Amino acid sequence: MRFYQILILYCLSFIFCTPALFAQANQGIKLHGTVADSTNKQPLPNASIYNEQAQNATISNDEGGFEIYADALPVTLNISYVGYQTQKITVTDPTQQLSIVLSPASISLDTVLVGRDNAVQLIRKAFEKVYAHATRKYYGKGYIRQFTKEGDTYTGMQEAIFNGQWQSFAMTGWQPLQTRYANLEKSMISFTNFSFFSFMSTGYLPSNVVRKPVTKRPDSLYDCRISQYITGSNMHEIAVIMCTPKTNKTDNMFVGKIFIDTENYDVLKLDGKIVNFSFDLSGPLKLKDTEVNTIVNFKKTADGATVLDFADIKFTSKAAFGFVTAKKLFYDAKILMYDYDDTLSKEKYMTITPKTDDVGLMKNIPYNSEKWDGNTMISHTPLENEIISSFERRKLISNYLR
Repeated sequence: MRFYQILILYCLSFIFCTPALFAQANQGIKLHGTVADSTNKQPLPNASIYNEQAQNATISNDEGGFEIYADALPVTLNISYVGYQTQKITVTDPTQQLSIVLSPASISLDTVLVGRDNAVQLIRKAFEKVYAHATRKYYGKGYIRQFTKEGDTYTGMQEAIFNGQWQSFAMTGWQPLQTRYANLEKSMISFTNFSFFSFMSTGYLPSNVVRKPVTKRPDSLYDCRISQYITGSNMHEIAVIMCTPKTNKTDNMFVGKIFIDTENYDVLKLDGKIVNFSFDLSGPLKLKDTEVNTIVNFKKTADGATVLDFADIKFTSKAAFGFVTAKKLFYDAKILMYDYDDTLSKEKYMTITPKTDDVGLMKNIPYNSEKWDGNTMISHTPLENEIISSFERRKLISNYLR
């Protein structure tokens, strides 16, 4: 199975530079702030921030920071994070630095309900609810940002605004609308189609790429146990189910926590790892100590369907040439679906496959810097802003890999 092509461009190169995030089509009053845990004051990455009036949304970055646009003030923001109490605030001052703290959701310690049998039953019911509609396609507007790092050096970025076709097992089709790239010529690797694996990680049903426990027989491959119950934002009880593979020989298996609403059996979140991650490489380059961490959140559409909200995929590995270990490699992808609209079904979508060539596809899309400037979908961290400025000063950012 080929998830991406790795090109050996230059061995053991150390050139400093790095990537970026993106931009949003909604212009207006920019609001900004941070989201943190109320108990330890640590930032909460991937918290959802939703503007009720404009009906646009974003997520907090890796340092808990966020930016979101409003058409007018006052505006009401809903801030949520699975496992925490949802908070609603009204903003009247556009210059205000919003400092939001979320409290962990209340936890039930009912040991009678915690166990294997209840976990398996919940997963089966979640599977039965969606299986009849597993082939249904949902259409929306999305954003993907990917960047690479070798050792301590950021070497490349790739981001795109796109229309997406999502199904309950994966993002299956897309239509890139705006793109931008930057890539160091002497970097060791170039992820030319890693977006395939990122998109394949965005569902809650298993696919032929990533195995997951939400099946008719979850106990055939997994040991599933409820670790705790928490109270959701709708006051429903949420079961946190820990799923561990029974075998260590199967490639690309999800292991970690599944969050399921015990009243309507919606899958709300996956938080874990993809173990035994495998792919084909060409040439003498080998990767070892590979680890893939994933967080995938889901949300309700207006008609009650459960769809992708966002995904955060982090890949780490070590490059080796024979017995020589070169550098630690890092890949990070964030995917955000911010507006589902069935009218987008009329657009033309390209099927996402292991042979999808990001470079060949995106270099033909005209680059418009105005679509990106001052128009943020996910707020940049200070480091990311520094990286973007560095690429721009060196004229590395374009709509194609350099």
